[in-house]
Amino acid sequence: MKQSPRNLAGNGGLLLIPCDPWQVTGSRGDEAMLMVLAERFQGQRVTCVTATPEGNDAARAHGWEPIQCWSGYNNLDSIEKVVESLAPSACAILGADVMDGYYSPACSEQFLALADVLQNCKIPTLLTGFSFNEHPSPRAIEAFHRASEDFPFLLRDQVSLERFERATGRKGQLVADIAFLLPPNLDSEEYRKVLTWKRAQGNPVLALNLHPMLRFREGQEAAQALVEDASHLLTRVLRENRWNLLLLPHDDRPKVADALSLRPLYEKLLPEFGERLYFCETPPDAAQLKGVVSLGDALLTSRMHLGIAALSQGIPTAAFGYQGKFQGLFAHFELPEKWLLKPPEKTLENQQAALVSDFLSNTAEYREQLAQRLPNVLELARRNFQTWPK
Repeated sequence: MKQSPRNLAGNGGLLLIPCDPWQVTGSRGDEAMLMVLAERFQGQRVTCVTATPEGNDAARAHGWEPIQCWSGYNNLDSIEKVVESLAPSACAILGADVMDGYYSPACSEQFLALADVLQNCKIPTLLTGFSFNEHPSPRAIEAFHRASEDFPFLLRDQVSLERFERATGRKGQLVADIAFLLPPNLDSEEYRKVLTWKRAQGNPVLALNLHPMLRFREGQEAAQALVEDASHLLTRVLRENRWNLLLLPHDDRPKVADALSLRPLYEKLLPEFGERLYFCETPPDAAQLKGVVSLGDALLTSRMHLGIAALSQGIPTAAFGYQGKFQGLFAHFELPEKWLLKPPEKTLENQQAALVSDFLSNTAEYREQLAQRLPNVLELARRNFQTWPK
């Protein structure tokens, strides 16, 4: 197809290519980005590439038409047939955190090849702003070397941009994550439940997210130790600060669901802290979850997109970092890296408890800084769409 370029663009609406076609919206970060993309084509046909019946159901839940054509990381012919039949007016590929090859170098190669194919078909194609870690896969780097010279590479933070250009030798453009643009839904049942609990308790609320991927690659014992260490840390924090704790999952995909960490953590904390805790067992959709997190007076998260949901509403955010993703997010707001914590660990308990207490004591100052920086970050998020149909 690259040797015989054709104009296959038409009036077929938006074609979405998610980075998880098997679950589509299991990660609420993916869901947030897809919802923002689809909203720009409201009233038009939105088609979503899927790989499973579960993915089909997730797409239909948002009113998107599923097309189950993803058969692995060697399916350019299948996508070409879809493009020929749909004649889409635009296509969006979720770059997110998969372009540096951390999860799968094959995914990075496939997405860049797809971008070339779609561009060759004269279809306005957006590879959404993506992050880039400190140790990208050599296969991913080679894929960027093969990509079209005129394709725009959008990096969703300054740190990622610098890593990308240093590693690949290609020029990138600075944007912010499109999830910043998702409006919160303040009319869900979960929002009303959390609001009622917060009013009844009367204390400020620390929203918390902890996910098993912080130690996922170290084995089951390490994942269990993570919960144990987090329970010791949070016990110290709750004893020393009159804050309540809202435990928020942001992902319900099998094997990596946040509840795998949050449920046992909640059970460990419950005997001492009782009604000072609220556990949201199942995450609602991304917009509803953004509404729920707005009830927090601060957030401590290990999911970057939950951090985006909070920061885009001016909510002070600290994080348990992984993959080097949070450095760039914090850089958007010029936030101190002292609130970018290592995953909970018994040997760091005293230091981390002091840092979290310091964070909770400085939320008013933090909010002022977020308010000053947020307009610029939102403008960077909108830059993702500068080459797309208006």
